[in-house]
Order: sequence, then C-alpha cells, then structure tokens
Amino acid sequence: MRPQVQPGFHFQGFGFKRMTQWGPTAAVWGGVAGLAVLYMAEKIPMIRRDILSNIPVVGGHWRQLVEQAEAEGQ
Repeated sequence: MRPQVQPGFHFQGFGFKRMTQWGPTAAVWGGVAGLAVLYMAEKIPMIRRDILSNIPVVGGHWRQLVEQAEAEGQ
C-alpha cells in the first residue's frame, strides 16, 4: 500500500515557509509606502483634517495648521 501524500498549503506559488519568510518584509514595504503617501499628501487640507490631526501623539501639530488655515480663510 502506498503512503498518502498531501500537498502543503500554497498560495500564488508561495508555500507556507516562504510566506512566513517574506511576510515581515512585505509588511515593512507596505508601511513605508503608506507613510510616503501621507507625506506627499500632507498639503491636502482633507488629509490634514481627517487623518493627520487624529494621530494620537503628534496630531496637535496638524490641528494647529488646520485652525490657522481656517482662520485665514474667513
């Protein structure tokens, strides 16, 4: 009787071992890409008001910028 061979978990040609090796690298690249987009879009008022001013520690910096811009616009 032949032994039953079951294939391992694969997704898009990557096995489980390769996914666990490349997962942290992909997460870092994704995080850096997200930060780069926020840095480039910092001048957009909606980004300042809705995203950057809600960051817990440093959000006050952008809140002041939004308040100053609103005061100048009136």
